[in-house]
Amino acid sequence: MTLFIRALEAPVREKGAALRAAIEAYNSGGGRLNQVDFYEHDPAEFRTLPTTPFAYWADEAIFRAFQTLPPLDPGFDKAAKLVERLDPQSGATFPRARTAFRNLASILRRAWRFLIAEERRSVLAALLEPLDNAFPITNPDEAALERALDAAEDALSKRRAAFYRTFDRTILPILLPYQTATARVGLQTSDDFRFVRAWWEVDPETIGYSSEDTREGRGWVHFAKGGSFSPFYADVHLVVDWWDDGRALRDFSNAYIRNEDWYFRTGLTWPRRTQKGLSTRSLPTGCIFADKGPALLPLADAEESALLLSVLVL
Repeated sequence: MTLFIRALEAPVREKGAALRAAIEAYNSGGGRLNQVDFYEHDPAEFRTLPTTPFAYWADEAIFRAFQTLPPLDPGFDKAAKLVERLDPQSGATFPRARTAFRNLASILRRAWRFLIAEERRSVLAALLEPLDNAFPITNPDEAALERALDAAEDALSKRRAAFYRTFDRTILPILLPYQTATARVGLQTSDDFRFVRAWWEVDPETIGYSSEDTREGRGWVHFAKGGSFSPFYADVHLVVDWWDDGRALRDFSNAYIRNEDWYFRTGLTWPRRTQKGLSTRSLPTGCIFADKGPALLPLADAEESALLLSVLVL
């Protein structure tokens, strides 16, 4: 176990003294000090969390959640595009198809821990079906998956069309129901003074709520750009210049327009950085989200947003 000491609450000029006092208190068997927290973790546990962050402040419940629950955005919507490259009729070269297969294999490895036994057996059977010398599966564990993936990749060049049908008809339908939402980062203007206003600074008649509105004289769009700690709800008080589908921003070389297909949808948003913890709030229909205010967008319908909000905030 490794001891981590956190002194975020201490004023900047007092952090050194707070850390010295914390170390002395710990060595003498004292308890928690004001403005200082102690955490004990095995650093190997960090691998449980996606991208292995240095999250020593996460408690055991958080680590268990990542071990037992499927992620809200496991990336299975991206798997569909990878599967298309396996199709010999797609025009993708074999090296691209092999890369797509390896990426699909990585997705399957991530999904394996929360697939039920019946789903695991179906995936393994589908992977082995195109093989000339399929082997029996007695236990659908990680070792069986690795063996099936290795055998499938070895046969991919000769059975590419068969593996395309395998993923398209059997494996994707198993994975996609687990994809309840997708997390996206949004627009970065790189010049807010030029492109962003408060909503009361513009004519209300020029505020739009859809791509069509921006082409019909209503080009200011509500802009969710993070903000202060405010769980459940925060007013989207900014608007961004999105006239003619963002023509001015497209002409501005420093702007980064990301995931615009997901603009104007209902979802959740939150400030990218906050010292008080995650504060997820509703993202109304008709908004553009920012790089500093990412969005979690349900794939089903708007009612999913309320369910997601209740889970993430509580």
